[in-house]
Amino acid sequence: MSQRLRITSGYMSLVGGVLGFGLMLWLLFQTGRIEPAIAFTFALGSSLFALGIYAGAAALRQSGNWLLPNFVFWLLQVPLFASPVISYYSSAALGTWLYASSEPRIGWSFYLGSQLQLSVGQGPAEIVAGINVIAAILAVATGRAAWQSDA
Repeated sequence: MSQRLRITSGYMSLVGGVLGFGLMLWLLFQTGRIEPAIAFTFALGSSLFALGIYAGAAALRQSGNWLLPNFVFWLLQVPLFASPVISYYSSAALGTWLYASSEPRIGWSFYLGSQLQLSVGQGPAEIVAGINVIAAILAVATGRAAWQSDA
C-alpha cells in the first residue's frame, strides 16, 4: 500500500466531504423550507459527504481500517446516469466524467468542488451514462490495496 495513495485519498475525501457537507447546509438554509424531496436529498448527500469526512480523517490518521471507507466513498461517486426519469452523479473535491448520450454523442466534463445531483422526473430529455474517472481510479486503487492487505 502506497503512502501516496493514503495521503491523496485522505485529503481528497476530507476536503471533498467538508465542501459537500457545507454546501448541503448552505443550500438547505437558502431554500428556507424543508419539503420531503429536499429532506431526502439532504439526508442522502449529508450521509455521502459525512462518509467522506470520516474516510479522509481515517486515512490521514493512519487508522487501521482506512481503506474500506475510502473504497466505498469513491465507489459511490463512480456512476453518472441521467434520464428524464432519474438522474444521479456526485463528486467530492474533483470530478472528471467521461460519458455517452443517446443523441449519440460522447463527451467529458470537469468539476472542481463537491456536488451531488439526484433528481426524479427532472432530468435531461436524452439518456446519459458515464463514469467519474477520478473516483474510478481511486476506488480501484483503494479496493486493490484493501484486497491485498486482507490476503
